Amino acid sequence: MRVRVEEVDPRSLELLGKNARFMRHETFGRLTSNIERDGALTSVPFCVRSRREGCTWLVISGNHRVKGAIKAGLATIHIMVTDDEVTPDQAKAIQLAHNSLVGEDDPVVLKEIYESIDECSLKEYSGLDDKVLELLSKVGVEPLASAQLEWTSVVFLFLPDEVDRLKRSLEQCGKAAKERFGARFQDYDRFMEALALAGESYGVSNTATALTLLVEVFENHVEDLAGGFLAENGGPSRKGSVPAAAAIGANQVPVETAALLRRIVDDAGKTAARFGALEDAIRSHLERIATSSATGGSAPS
Repeated sequence: MRVRVEEVDPRSLELLGKNARFMRHETFGRLTSNIERDGALTSVPFCVRSRREGCTWLVISGNHRVKGAIKAGLATIHIMVTDDEVTPDQAKAIQLAHNSLVGEDDPVVLKEIYESIDECSLKEYSGLDDKVLELLSKVGVEPLASAQLEWTSVVFLFLPDEVDRLKRSLEQCGKAAKERFGARFQDYDRFMEALALAGESYGVSNTATALTLLVEVFENHVEDLAGGFLAENGGPSRKGSVPAAAAIGANQVPVETAALLRRIVDDAGKTAARFGALEDAIRSHLERIATSSATGGSAPS
């Protein structure tokens, strides 16, 4: 789009009949006062060719600035215009884009800039209202370096039963590793490559289904989570707790195995320290097996 700047009488401009952006009365008053003080618009409105007879330009962005200039009594203002043909739909899209695609203030930096202004009238000129100033008074932390990091959002859609399964798997993984972190781009690439590999291997093009396949692969290798809490000698490498699935390597066990585990748990639970007693019971059982093997006897059942 080719653009240029023109100087025009603000009263000659056509304003939008329907403008999604509104401005409170006190804010518009501050805008008008600033325009009167400057004697000009310090940020220019954007206009396209008007379809109204007798009017050259339609203000797409900056309607409140034009109104403020008129109220401030400015004879002329500068506007940015394009002579390119702009359809009504394009004009609406530009209007919404100019209203919505705006940055956000870093509260720490905003506070530093505001407090560095010595002249009270210029602080008022900045237009920061009481609500913003109240928030600034509560700011007392250093800016986060992570605010400058580049990041990408990835959204997956799942059916209810699928998302419940995914949540359980992620909880198991998180509890075993005890770590939460923002992934690096290299890790993101590895994840996407694994996702693509899973989909291609099963002939699946749907990303959410491919992720479900990754969950299945994870569930089939839950025993690998043992690396998150076992040392090389087989003992614990850290304190805390882990999911039972990470210890036995499966989310589900046969009924017979579950019954046997339940008997051991119930026997251990008869003492005060349930898991401490369970640990003692298992260790004692392993010691009996080792002793029996050393003497050539049969292992205890």
